Amino acid sequence: MSTMIKNLSIGRRLALIMCFAFVMIIITETTGLVNSRRLANEINLGYEAITLPLKAIANARGEFNAMRTALHDLAFDFNTDEQNRRFTAEILRNLSNFEDNIILYKEILDIYGTNAPYEQEAVDYLYGMLLPLREYVEHIIPVAQRTGFEADVVRILRGGFHDAAEDISLELMLLTDILEAQSNDANLRAEAQFRDTVILFAVVLAVSMIILTLGTLVFARSIIKPLREITDTALDLSNGNLDTADIGFHSKNELGILADSFRHMIHGLKARELMISGITYASQIQRSLLPADSVFAEAFADHSVIWDPKDIVGGDIYWIKNFDGGAILCVCDCTGHGTPGALLTMLVVSTFETSVNETNYMDTAAVIWELEKRLTATLKVDADSDVKDGCDLAVVFIANDGTVSISSGNTNVFVCDGQKVSRLRGQRIRVGEGSVKGKDKIKVTTVPADPANKFYIASDGLYEQVGGEENIPFGYDIIKEIILENHAETQSVISEKIWRAFEAYRGDNARRDDLELITFIPKNGKEGTN
Repeated sequence: MSTMIKNLSIGRRLALIMCFAFVMIIITETTGLVNSRRLANEINLGYEAITLPLKAIANARGEFNAMRTALHDLAFDFNTDEQNRRFTAEILRNLSNFEDNIILYKEILDIYGTNAPYEQEAVDYLYGMLLPLREYVEHIIPVAQRTGFEADVVRILRGGFHDAAEDISLELMLLTDILEAQSNDANLRAEAQFRDTVILFAVVLAVSMIILTLGTLVFARSIIKPLREITDTALDLSNGNLDTADIGFHSKNELGILADSFRHMIHGLKARELMISGITYASQIQRSLLPADSVFAEAFADHSVIWDPKDIVGGDIYWIKNFDGGAILCVCDCTGHGTPGALLTMLVVSTFETSVNETNYMDTAAVIWELEKRLTATLKVDADSDVKDGCDLAVVFIANDGTVSISSGNTNVFVCDGQKVSRLRGQRIRVGEGSVKGKDKIKVTTVPADPANKFYIASDGLYEQVGGEENIPFGYDIIKEIILENHAETQSVISEKIWRAFEAYRGDNARRDDLELITFIPKNGKEGTN
């Protein structure tokens, strides 16, 4: 047995110890839960089936004795009319309270039953005596109030009423004894269950802790030394000392595998360091493709740009160029993110630079059609091709008079005039996949010049980010609300509020995609507001 345990791997040894501890914990918790439920049921049952009836009987005895005393005072004292009225009211109140407590007792007994046969008989007797008792009392009260008729009262109180009252008092006393005995028995059972539960918890917990402690010590001794070596190597890695990081420990168990993994990781980090260096340089190249802020300032009265790739480089890109008749803006979300998306953005920007000119810059459909032809040709897309690379985009022409023309594929453009926010949805097309069959298939939406108009274009990395309490996409409603409520603010302020809302909504969730948000006010529109 000891040889078999010795040959177990470190992971299996730990698993054996943890399984045993887990089983002991489950046994302890299950036993405790069962006993706790039994104890709770015992307490609840004792309260509802014993304590409440005991309280009802105690109250009934008190009310009954008070009623008899008040009857005696009414019958054998020379009372004034006021005293007679007071005694009469007291007798009837005591009688009513006595009846209520007996009825309550019987209702509880009908629900829970009893193990004492005499208890049911006694309650039935008392319940059956309620009407005769009231008749006795109501007959005695007017007789007792008449001076000179003491003999009649004495005869009544010492006759049938006296016998019935004595029987009732005896039954009440016996019921009190029965209920007190039941209460004591229930308390003893509850105390025994509680004591057994505490003892079982203590024993099982002590055994579990001893075994777990011994197992942990044995396990710790077998891994401390190699772990120290691995830890030292990890510190070297965290400090960036890839040249000095190395592990000499070798084994066929889990720690040996971990050491081998660290060695492979060190080699991988060295290779990755070279790769990241290259990607960082590629990021610099990609950022250099982005238009300068001065180009936006020339085209618009006010604007804001947020461009935030998920990785070092990204698949979102934007491009703008000014002409004599206005400016053309292209906001693109290329397939994928990271390096593949970044490579496609370079191709898209190159296409814009070479294809958008004085002859077609006002025609947003022509610009998209030209991009479709260039991309499909470059990516060698045909009817049988499996290539699905391309881009979602919005192409916007802003005329000098403030009129805006929009052609869009799978990209939303929001327009706000301060009174409402309109969402202009793009067509269900992706440029570069070969699905667009001609320029006439591309729609153009025209937004007439309006000094109040402000425009907002974002990639789906903004809308489709999951988060919030329900872990669903960010969507459009929050964005529309921020745009409308802050219409009087500058574009940079509005964009910053959208970004903060996005980050708060995302919370701890990882970013799903690249994100870009371009907002602007046409120059003619801004000048019109002044």
